[in-house]
Amino acid sequence: MADDKSKRGKQDRARVSASEPYEVNYFARKHGITKD
Repeated sequence: MADDKSKRGKQDRARVSASEPYEVNYFARKHGITKD
C-alpha cells in the first residue's frame, strides 16, 4: 500500500517505510547505523 504523504499523524511517524529510501536514510543517520 502506498504511503499517504498528506497524513502526518502520530502513527505515520512511529514507523519507517523500508520502501521509501528517504525514510531509511533518515532513520539510519539518526541512529548512527548503516543501511546494510
